[in-house]
Amino acid sequence: MRAKKFTAVIFVIMIASFMCYVLVTLAYEKISGNSGEYAAKKSVLKIDWRKLYPFENPQISGENHDMNSFIKKYFRKGSAAAISRNLTELKLLVEAAKKYEQILGWNVVAAAEYNGVIKLSDGYLTNYVQKFDMTHQAESIIAFSKFCESNGIDFCYVATPGKVCRFDDANISGVLDFSNQNQDEFLKMLSDSDVKNYDLRENLHSDNLKHHESFYITDHHWKAETGLWATRHILEFLRRDFSWNVDPDILKPENFTFKIYPKYFLGSQGKKVTLAKTQPEDFTLITPNFETRLHFEIPNLRINETGDFMITCDMTQLERIDYYKLGAYRVYNRGRQPFAKIHNELLPNKTGKILMIKESYSSTIVPFLALGVTDIDAIDPRDFTGSIRTYIAKNKPDLVMVIYNPQMLDTTTTEYSANVFELR
Repeated sequence: MRAKKFTAVIFVIMIASFMCYVLVTLAYEKISGNSGEYAAKKSVLKIDWRKLYPFENPQISGENHDMNSFIKKYFRKGSAAAISRNLTELKLLVEAAKKYEQILGWNVVAAAEYNGVIKLSDGYLTNYVQKFDMTHQAESIIAFSKFCESNGIDFCYVATPGKVCRFDDANISGVLDFSNQNQDEFLKMLSDSDVKNYDLRENLHSDNLKHHESFYITDHHWKAETGLWATRHILEFLRRDFSWNVDPDILKPENFTFKIYPKYFLGSQGKKVTLAKTQPEDFTLITPNFETRLHFEIPNLRINETGDFMITCDMTQLERIDYYKLGAYRVYNRGRQPFAKIHNELLPNKTGKILMIKESYSSTIVPFLALGVTDIDAIDPRDFTGSIRTYIAKNKPDLVMVIYNPQMLDTTTTEYSANVFELR
């Protein structure tokens, strides 16, 4: 009995120490402003996007937060990010806790809990998504599309597949995970309001791709190979539905080199469960075999340069294997950034300009799409604090494309979509 009590006390102390570390880290990051990945090493320039692109209605900008929203935003969500960023110092503690959990038979991270990680029968890790009412999310996109159209700008919504397949995972989809059902409801509402949308889930199966194998085992993202495949379909969509002068065949796999980095990658879900419960996997760097000349800008990283395709890649992520501190997926488009801009100097005035409103799935879309169109501006609304409507009014893109994975639909709730799409 004493041994059990002693073990329990030690475990509680470990967890309490861990959470104290997270709280201190969050407080430091909030005060210092270094909340992004490796901010100090990359010398991140803090840009006031709200000042550059002010909101017409200041109340929409989300400047006023009560204590509950502060806790939700900076603790519940921020803690996961802080843990991932600083896990290199804590990995032994976390792995020990996971092994302790296995010994006792505990399931510490349950499916219904925030940020829970589930292992599917084939070893792939995933997150389950709850059932949500899609009315508000659909209304926000519909209103935003009308704003674009009123300014003479084309609009489309591109839906990407999630890791749970509605066909292959019939025992899970619609039973434990509702990402596909949410997306179906959402897209139907868009279609009923004549908002142009494109569902990449259909192509994934019509092209006979294996669903799970299109994703990383240890991460919620699709593989870079899948991103290249998706981008080719987007070019076909632009040519068919918007009559853009693009060539989808430029993105055929035979036009690229696929370099494998064996056991280089441990995804975000793998980092949460640690190497005590999963294994690292191979990572592929995909680069074009043909001539490229791109002008690439990421203002907050002080990048404003011209070069070949490699200027869009953060190769520091592949310098060595460091599962808990480096992230191979961040090679593409230099990871999660609030704003990026690419001009293809070999396609002057050939196509229009796209404004892509995106999240991290599109890190493997933006640089490949830039090989087939003249101009792309890419905004990640999770970090871009200014008004996207003001940005559109000032920069006049030819097409606005919103491209989200299904898990983003549960975050485009009232506070989120009010900021991004300025629902009135």
